[in-house]
Amino acid sequence: MNYSRQRSLILDIIKNTTSHPTAEWIYQEAKKELPSIGIATVYRNLNTLVEMGEVVRLATGDGHDRFDGTAE
Repeated sequence: MNYSRQRSLILDIIKNTTSHPTAEWIYQEAKKELPSIGIATVYRNLNTLVEMGEVVRLATGDGHDRFDGTAE
């Protein structure tokens, strides 16, 4: 699939971590490579990646969903 640079970066960040990161953590990591990326862009792309089945959303119950990149 052809992803935008932002979506590709977000997916790479998720797939290259052994933890289950929050959107805020993903945003902080993404800003290191794309300083102009916004938090809304991260959330929008995470939602799209979940809908596409590329990423799994893990509801933690504390209001901070986490994400897993090992979706099969």
